[in-house]
Amino acid sequence: SLGHLETDAKTFAEWGVDFVKMDGCNSDPKDMDVGFPTFGAALTATGRPMIYQCEWPLYQGGAGMTPNYTAIREHCNLWRNFYDVQDNWNNIRGIIDYYGDDKDGFLEFGGPGGWNDPDMLVIGNFGLSYDQSKAQMALWVIFAAPLLMSNDLRTIRPEFKDILQHPAVLKVAQDPLGRPGRRVARKEHIDFFTRPIHPLYRGKHSYAVVIFNRWDMGGVPLTVSFTPSFLGLGDDCVFAVSDIYDGQVLGRFKSGDTIRVKVNP
Repeated sequence: SLGHLETDAKTFAEWGVDFVKMDGCNSDPKDMDVGFPTFGAALTATGRPMIYQCEWPLYQGGAGMTPNYTAIREHCNLWRNFYDVQDNWNNIRGIIDYYGDDKDGFLEFGGPGGWNDPDMLVIGNFGLSYDQSKAQMALWVIFAAPLLMSNDLRTIRPEFKDILQHPAVLKVAQDPLGRPGRRVARKEHIDFFTRPIHPLYRGKHSYAVVIFNRWDMGGVPLTVSFTPSFLGLGDDCVFAVSDIYDGQVLGRFKSGDTIRVKVNP
C-alpha cells in the first residue's frame, strides 16, 4: 500500500470492506508516525465506516522506539504491540506476560474506541488443551482485548465452542466500562489479574478476577488462598464471589476474609 494509500482506501470502500488490518512489513518504523495516520485519514475520507487495526506499536517497539500511544489511539481503533500469536502454549504465555508486565504503560490507553490487541484467539485449533483455552479466553477478556477467532468453524469441537460462546464470560468482555484489567499480584506459581466492571455499588466497581496457575509440571490443581484486600479491591467492602465459568457461588467475603479455590495447571 505504500504510495497507494488513498487508492487502496477507496478500493476497500468500494468492495464493502468492514475491517482493515494494516501491517508494517518492509516499511521504516520511523515513518509510521506519519504513515498510519495518513492511511487512517484516507479510510475516513471514503465515508464508509471501517474498523482500522494498526501494527504501528509492534514495529516501533521492535525497533527500540517508544510508541506514542496517545497518537496511536487517536488514529487507530485497535493496535498490535507484541509478536504474532502462534498455536502453542509457550507463545500464549509469553503474550500474557507481556501484558502483565505492561512496561510501556500501554494498558491505560485501552478503552471504548481504541483497544490493545494481543492478537487472535487460537481456541479450537490444535495447540491448546481445554484448560489452556479457558485461560486464554479469560485473560483476553481481562485485557479488554478484541476477540478474533482463528479456528475452523466447520470442525470445532463442542467444548471449545462452549468457551468461545460462554454468555457470562462474554458479558465481562462486553462490559460498557471497557477498562482493561491488569496483573495486580504474584504468589509462587500464581498470577492474579483484576478488571473493574459493572455493576457499580455505592460508587464502587465490581471486579472480574483471573487466578492464573503457571505451574505446568504436575497433574493436580493448586489450592490458592487470598483475600480481596490482597488484590487491592478496597477495604470495608463485602464481595459476593462466584466462578464465572461454572456458575458456582462461592459466598460472601469481607476484604480481609480468606477465599480458597482450586486452580487447574
